[in-house]
Amino acid sequence: MDELTADVRHPVYDGPVIDAHTHFDAAARDCALAVLGDPALPRGVVNYWDLRLPPPSFERWAGIWPDAAALGMALLHAPDLSGVGAPGFAAALVDGVERAHALGAAGIKVWKNLGLTLRDARGELVAVDDARLGPLWDAAARLGLPVAIHVGDPPDFFAPVEPSNERYLELREHPEYWFGDRTRFPALEQIHEQFERLVAGRPATTFVGLHFGCFMPLDDVARMLAERPNYMVDTATRTFDLGREPMRGAALEIFARWPERIVFGTDLIRTGVYDLPADGGPRTDARAFYAHHWRLFESGDRDIPRPFAFLPDEPLHGLALPPRTLRLLYHDNAARIFPRVVG
Repeated sequence: MDELTADVRHPVYDGPVIDAHTHFDAAARDCALAVLGDPALPRGVVNYWDLRLPPPSFERWAGIWPDAAALGMALLHAPDLSGVGAPGFAAALVDGVERAHALGAAGIKVWKNLGLTLRDARGELVAVDDARLGPLWDAAARLGLPVAIHVGDPPDFFAPVEPSNERYLELREHPEYWFGDRTRFPALEQIHEQFERLVAGRPATTFVGLHFGCFMPLDDVARMLAERPNYMVDTATRTFDLGREPMRGAALEIFARWPERIVFGTDLIRTGVYDLPADGGPRTDARAFYAHHWRLFESGDRDIPRPFAFLPDEPLHGLALPPRTLRLLYHDNAARIFPRVVG
């Protein structure tokens, strides 16, 4: 269980918070209870899945958290996409979504293996906009379930592993994060093009582009928000970018123009598969992690430390968002698209 010791007073905001992007497995129950039971931390969380592949059925996932609603936790359904193209795949996919909805799922979670590593029954790479996944998006729209989707990864993970790469040390330590081999992986730009076609082609489905738009350039994020009313983004793991120029200025423009389309999320992970944040030793204080976010979004401080030790040691400049934007970011937007979360 995380030690809850850091000072987490909000610099400006005084209201409820929903963290709409977390991962807690059964072994991390104490941590989830500590977060949700602390008045200084989020009152509600959206718990995606435990990061295991293939993901557990929603029946099993909900069985791990039978008291989720009472705790202030909403659960997402992560469908198993590994059988694309197999007989009966589409029917089973839709049946799983319908059963998850009946059991209380607040949305659908789609992971980055789609378009990057996921293969169909014939061994072919499955594109993000593969037509065989159409029944999934249609079912989500019909049932009013938003799709929280992560495609691609940071651009540095697709670039040469050399000292000029900002994530060089991280990639040296975790070579499995590198997708720069074009004989094995598609280009990030190709994945993003497929994603744009998906969102454009399913206007009745609400998509939340995780990690502030799936690591797309912010001018493309802004364009998609302008063109696609069914599109939203979350903030998970992007404070390091949002607090540095030139992205900071572009991010402020997005917050000013579309405050109703951005959802607060951290990607706090406490599972047997992975921890984030983590420093290789004792678990990083969860309160310190949230305090970092409060300071980045609420203050104009210019000396905010990096959120993760694996990132370059550069100070960040807070966004100093106005009160209405903070309320929408921290609570109202998530409460609107994930109405089954209590926060």
